[in-house]
Amino acid sequence: MAPIPIPLDPELARAAGIQLRKGEDAFRENSSTIILPSKDAAFLNPVQEFNRDLSTLVIRTWANRNDEQKRKKWDERRARRDAKIKAGTWTKEPPATRAGKRRKLEHANGEVSAEATNSIPDEAVKDDTPANEAEGEEASNEAHYIPFKFTVLEALAATGLRSIRYAKEIPNLRWVLANDLSSSAVAAMKRNLALNFPAGRPIEEWKPDPNNPTTSTVAATVAATKAAKAAALKSSAAPTQADSSAALTSDQVTELEEAAANGDTEANQTLVAWRRSGAQIASPPKQDADAPKSSTPAAVLAPTASTSTAPAPVLAPASASASASPSAPRTYSQAETDRRKALEAEGINPNCKVRPNEGDAIVLQYMHRDPLKRFHVVDLDPYGSASSFIDGAVQAVADGGLLCVTCTDLAILAGNNYPEKCFSQYGGVNVRSEFSHEAALRLVLHTIATSASRYSRYITPLLSLSIDFYLRVFVEVRTSPVETKRTASQTGLVHVCAQCQDFHPQPFGKVSESVNEKRGTTFMKYGGSPGLAAGPECKECGSRMQTAGPMWLGHIHDTDFCRRVLAELDEDPLRFHTAARIKGMVTLAANEVEDALFYFTPSKMAGLFHCENPTLKTVVSSLLQAGFQVSRSHCAPGSLKTTATRAQCFDFFRSWVAKRAPIMWSNVKAGSPTRRLMGKEEARKELLAKFVVEGEGAG
Repeated sequence: MAPIPIPLDPELARAAGIQLRKGEDAFRENSSTIILPSKDAAFLNPVQEFNRDLSTLVIRTWANRNDEQKRKKWDERRARRDAKIKAGTWTKEPPATRAGKRRKLEHANGEVSAEATNSIPDEAVKDDTPANEAEGEEASNEAHYIPFKFTVLEALAATGLRSIRYAKEIPNLRWVLANDLSSSAVAAMKRNLALNFPAGRPIEEWKPDPNNPTTSTVAATVAATKAAKAAALKSSAAPTQADSSAALTSDQVTELEEAAANGDTEANQTLVAWRRSGAQIASPPKQDADAPKSSTPAAVLAPTASTSTAPAPVLAPASASASASPSAPRTYSQAETDRRKALEAEGINPNCKVRPNEGDAIVLQYMHRDPLKRFHVVDLDPYGSASSFIDGAVQAVADGGLLCVTCTDLAILAGNNYPEKCFSQYGGVNVRSEFSHEAALRLVLHTIATSASRYSRYITPLLSLSIDFYLRVFVEVRTSPVETKRTASQTGLVHVCAQCQDFHPQPFGKVSESVNEKRGTTFMKYGGSPGLAAGPECKECGSRMQTAGPMWLGHIHDTDFCRRVLAELDEDPLRFHTAARIKGMVTLAANEVEDALFYFTPSKMAGLFHCENPTLKTVVSSLLQAGFQVSRSHCAPGSLKTTATRAQCFDFFRSWVAKRAPIMWSNVKAGSPTRRLMGKEEARKELLAKFVVEGEGAG
């Protein structure tokens, strides 16, 4: 059972200015705070914090890599331009085409929301770039570098926690569209946005505190709120000790009580003196409509239940530099101005990068199929299977964009039952084997790849992980009719023995390189794959074979990208509470043997042979000395991936049994797979000689 999340201490929440209704709790994760009904706290699964941390890190890494690539191309163009200027052959090229494309893109984004949004203005997904900046970006492109900025779609946002974290923790994010079908979820999302990005307050950059990465932000907020309240009290008409008999309004009394409770000595002395004077609470003065509003920050004066239902924000007071006006006033289109006003009406900062949206996730994705309307990143994290959302997702993600998919239905994907359900949802049959979790990853990748190939798109898996009770895959989606032809050679069936787990992959196609001798050119030749002569019985133990798939047979990780993720993590390890586990999982993934299809567990193979279990060091060293590649697998503890076939791994165990761990044959039944496996010892005598068993002994 998943652990119950721990709510924020009520006193700490109150001191931070968070107003909770009856039956509600505040929860904090990294940079963000959300409010949930206490009865629904179980839906905020702490185990999924690893998922959110990993997703934030991967998107940051992907964005930084794209920014590096864009910067490199810009540097090359700039170098060519400088060379032409020096040679006197350079003429300025009009940027009309690229600027026109940008304006068309902005217009398209504005049109989409009119169809997709039910609860907010139709400009919700329009680019928030000010008009004067948008017009001048292309013109100034040659003068200075413009960083890569991107958009994100969280199709199933629920409380909005993930989107809020993306907005606070990912640089260069243009905006994220947080969508949910439930109107109550969208209402809760807006409340959480007002809590984290309150109107009337500048949005400050979040940075983790090295002294206390878990609660430092709340503690800093409490201290900042105290200072803000003290400053507001001093600047207001509240009496001092010298004028303790003056009348106080109920709001002023509440402010003094809260400040005194938070340790403000001066406020406590003023409150005590006022009470001793016996003065009565005065009615608040009527404010003229033309009079200027109070300059007290929204975070200081927490609204009461009778006056407002919106929670007080959790942000430090604005600094002078943050609130200062820019030298050049920012101008916006009328549609953008209306969108910003709508956010402010909800108590949300108009510069908030999270844009709430109420709508069907599938319909919303199909509305963004046009290349000019697509998102750079599409994040799918449903409760259960993501299969129904994948077809729309591969069309809604931009060329070269990132698709992040979570599936929590491992009982179907990696279980021993429901093959018919697995086929109906993912287009492939699960496998009864010890490597079922990696097979589950490959089934999901197969679903994404085949869905993308229908639209002349192909995928490149960047990172695919089996974690706790769910799967999380990150794939890059690109458009190329030529590369799409490779999908057949990367997809196929897998024939698996029901007893010894020996397996034989059967790809649906093959790709070969051919040379045209007359023209001297090289081209790729695509063809069908020859049939597999596996037969109905296993060649190793004689048991029956079963067929799994179709599934993805290509690489499930990009080693270079995994190392980039680790480098990004090392730059600021305190940014994520699950940094240690992320480092361990991604390191294992980065070091996995790319050409190995599945993993095996030596302890389970030793059980198959009824022999003592060799140490991992013994198994690894023997396989390495025999000329095979070996690595650990992230999917299961104690598992290994190797370029050796299953039959060759059996050869090692035959050698291990002969030299170090003899079998007690009295415990082995006649006709068992163990007797049939050991019956091949004489036939494979020459192959057994290649395994050198070191003297580490049994473990």
